Amino acid sequence: MICANCAKQIDAGAQSCPACGGDPLLGGHYRLDRVVAEDRRGLSYRATRTKDGRLVRARILALPRGSEGDDDRPSAAFPELDHPAFPRLIEHGTVGRKDSWWTVHEHVPGQLLAARLDAEAERCSDRGWLLELIGAVAEALAYLHERDQPIVHGSVSLDTIVVRNDTPCSISLLDVARVSDATLTPATDIRALGLAILALLTGERAILPEVERLRASVGGDDQLTALLGRMLEAGGTPRITSCELREAVIRLHSSRPNPAPSSPRELELRSPPTARTSAKPAPRFMMIEPISPRPGPASLRSARVPGRSQALRRSSVRSPREDVPVMRPEELSRELSQAHHATTALEQRQRKQLNVARGLVVVIAAIITALATYIATTL
Repeated sequence: MICANCAKQIDAGAQSCPACGGDPLLGGHYRLDRVVAEDRRGLSYRATRTKDGRLVRARILALPRGSEGDDDRPSAAFPELDHPAFPRLIEHGTVGRKDSWWTVHEHVPGQLLAARLDAEAERCSDRGWLLELIGAVAEALAYLHERDQPIVHGSVSLDTIVVRNDTPCSISLLDVARVSDATLTPATDIRALGLAILALLTGERAILPEVERLRASVGGDDQLTALLGRMLEAGGTPRITSCELREAVIRLHSSRPNPAPSSPRELELRSPPTARTSAKPAPRFMMIEPISPRPGPASLRSARVPGRSQALRRSSVRSPREDVPVMRPEELSRELSQAHHATTALEQRQRKQLNVARGLVVVIAAIITALATYIATTL
């Protein structure tokens, strides 16, 4: 495990850190198991809550010099944000002399786009999947950008977008987001998403000096290429918004044929999400977690030995792993509540439209009657 105070590697289960003498647990009850990501702001850890063994994602960030109050601390400025596309904040606090801030978010296993790019080491040929990916991320970003005070994520990249086989993708590191200003606007997130898609299309990470060369190497689907061009527009040109991007992807995706996969590998590559036409937010996505390996030849041979099949069946019935995603009652309640609100809002809009139509019919009938009466009296 890793000490939360001095970041030294220590023995698991130690009550105090041999190096600094402090409590090695983050916030008194989160054990830091290993580092999973590092950026200019701080470190992200896979952690375990000691009281129940729940897997979480912990993050420790250095506060800017002269920071005072909660408004300068990540995740404290936007406590009202609640969207299934972003991992939910569980707890936060300060470390040591309060010069560092820590947050704990729920753990959502998946695969980083960066890991997918490194594993494939080639261009992504499934343009339909790319459209689905763009639509899912655009829907999540629209939730931030369409607020009264637009919020900019500020860290959209291959290293923060995560996909899962059973849900659309998501974006981590929401704790670095801030309100839009002159230096950071929603267009910043759109361009960053464009660079990530360009990297998947070309098989190379898109750094700024190479963007034009990589764009020129992208061919094939004119619609997707044109959409990518709008996402990568230069600073002086109005860039497509997240809402416009979401709607454009829905139109493009609905017009594309969807042939059956020709191989199991192609079916696996099509696993990420679908851009939705409803206003319901896309499901979650976050850090990559290892997947249990398939049984090898030795295990398969042993399974055929008489007398072992019953033991194998008993051993296979185990309690759920901590990192297997399970929908908790509060999540189900939130999903049902969102569906109820969406249905109610739709019914209200339809009722208003019907009332307006009835009113128009009455007005038109009154006008016709008045005209007929006027014509009859004048003749």
